[in-house]
Amino acid sequence: MQINNVNNASKNVVFNAKLQMEGAVKDLPKELITKFENSVKKIGNDSDIVAIKFGTKYQRAYDDYENGVLRKIYSYFRDNDIASYVNGKIRQKRITTSANNFNNSSEMGNLEIGILDYLKTLIKLTSN
Repeated sequence: MQINNVNNASKNVVFNAKLQMEGAVKDLPKELITKFENSVKKIGNDSDIVAIKFGTKYQRAYDDYENGVLRKIYSYFRDNDIASYVNGKIRQKRITTSANNFNNSSEMGNLEIGILDYLKTLIKLTSN
């Protein structure tokens, strides 16, 4: 009689959560979308969902005094909402990024870091 090693049975873990993206997706480089897709494939199983809504640009005005003169300073932002349903738990986060120049590498980098950090947390939670 042969006894199979029980430890080997637990190594056949299936991942591949689904990614849904909406909003200003057309503003994102394809390489960044691919990074998000590849990260989500490492999460949960095929019944889990990660949804990202890339917000539209909005404006905030600030008062600035320079040499005693009042000036209005306008800055643009995007609220990017990410939510997940993984392992029966719902998690949400809002990542606000500058949108003064969405093609600017540092602004895109902040968005990338924020979302990938969220996804890395989900990967850690589902790989244990």
